[in-house]
Amino acid sequence: MKKKLSIIPLSVAVVFAFNTMNGQNSKVLIQDYYKKNAQLSQKNNFDNKLSFIILNEDHSKSLGANIVNVQQTYNGLRVYNALGKVIIRDEKIISEKNDFKKEIVIGNQGNLKEKFSEETLKQNLNLEEVSRVEYLPNVYFEKNNVLVLAKELFVTDKKSSDMWHIIADASSGEILSKDNMTVSCNF
Repeated sequence: MKKKLSIIPLSVAVVFAFNTMNGQNSKVLIQDYYKKNAQLSQKNNFDNKLSFIILNEDHSKSLGANIVNVQQTYNGLRVYNALGKVIIRDEKIISEKNDFKKEIVIGNQGNLKEKFSEETLKQNLNLEEVSRVEYLPNVYFEKNNVLVLAKELFVTDKKSSDMWHIIADASSGEILSKDNMTVSCNF
């Protein structure tokens, strides 16, 4: 009985180690592929600041391959909507498609705000009261072919069930994108 119990933690550790190594192998494999195919190179010498992160990796039984979703980063921050999908079978990339930004131009930013005032949010979203604001990590957002540093946040309206997904310029507070995440039906 004691031998069986001591094997369980060991087998769990082996599974986690394999998954970690597999994820690292995918990262290296994709990185080499992007370098070889100039997917992360720029004319303006930003190559050392460009990279990608793995959002998730799933095994597809029907394809017999791993499907890896990636997102482009610049200087360690995500580039909004710069997404890609890589299919890996037998340690080889068999398919890759991405919407990475090919020419990165970074806009001059003024004083960056840590957070926006509740009044600014209420005014920009035409809300009477805000019940909750949740900030996500900063992102780069494309505005007029220039990437600007932006805040990504969720704002919940106190007077309704509306929840807004907002991308706002980190220095001016200008709303760059807003989506009401509440789905409603009227029959």
